[in-house]
Amino acid sequence: MTSITPLSSCFTPTRYVPLSQAVGQICAVPILSHNGRERLVKAGKVFTLEAVSRIATEIGSCDVCILRDNTVSHFILLHDPQALSDGEITDYADLFREIFSNPPYNQMAFAPPRWDMPLGATEVLYDRQAEKTDYVGLADIDRHVLPQHLLSYMDRTITRAVMADRFSDPGYLACLYECGSGRLCGFSFARVATLSRIWQTEEWCWPLILRGDRSVKSDGDSFFAKMKQAFGISPDDRIVSVSGQAIHPSVRGRADWFAQLMAATCFGFTSEHAALPGLTELSKTGPSRLLNTAVAVKTVTGILENGNPLAYVPLASHSLWHYEGPKTRLRDAIRRQIKQERANVHAT
Repeated sequence: MTSITPLSSCFTPTRYVPLSQAVGQICAVPILSHNGRERLVKAGKVFTLEAVSRIATEIGSCDVCILRDNTVSHFILLHDPQALSDGEITDYADLFREIFSNPPYNQMAFAPPRWDMPLGATEVLYDRQAEKTDYVGLADIDRHVLPQHLLSYMDRTITRAVMADRFSDPGYLACLYECGSGRLCGFSFARVATLSRIWQTEEWCWPLILRGDRSVKSDGDSFFAKMKQAFGISPDDRIVSVSGQAIHPSVRGRADWFAQLMAATCFGFTSEHAALPGLTELSKTGPSRLLNTAVAVKTVTGILENGNPLAYVPLASHSLWHYEGPKTRLRDAIRRQIKQERANVHAT
């Protein structure tokens, strides 16, 4: 009997059992079909008799990886983004759209031509300003038909295609799953590519790329000139770029899951990638802004036309160091950042 080799690393204790003994257990790593594109069982889902029978039919007798403790609520997997199944890419893209349609990002729709003044799901659906506690699920977002004067920021099919393109680069993807349902609750994704490719495939060049609209384009000459001046990075230089970070409000602020996602992303870094410069686009608010600023060497505003600052490290290893070793490293960096921000507020 062989064991299914996982394409993911689990950050919760696991064990292997024969497939015949897996019924009722929680799947620790996704089980894919022979072509690698279809999930037979999602990570976090309970093995049902039907699922076990399907695996036996398509793969044969094997050992499968399960969680040792069936009582945990969530767990983290580190994926190879280039080996994701179609379903995993769709789950990521859907959670991306849901999270960024809600506070603190509020980017569900806009009224042309003011694409730079986004409207959140609460504003679009309920015609009022969003509060921190507001949250609209993806089912309600996708059910809503926008009026003629509004356009969506993110088309489902196009967003998925853009994410699939980003996943084609080497990188590191940590995902937080809910046990039992297998629901994706959060992610942290860093990819390695040239600055030119990052520019073209994030929203930096095409602000409306996630709706397939290329009528609005940022100034590339200005961007690359500013990048060279601020960080010494040229278009053909390879960098590590944090491409996506988000966590569902149901787990936000619980068990340090966001910090654990970032730590898991750092876990698999090769020495080659750790020696590259690192860039992260910072949101104006939210947990990612504080964490990414705390582990950066410097942040610069005025490079991206959307107004968001960029956090920079000359070596990605500088950020990784905060997540390795004792937890006090990251905790002390966050405390210093909070203290600095408070001092800046008092100074103004």
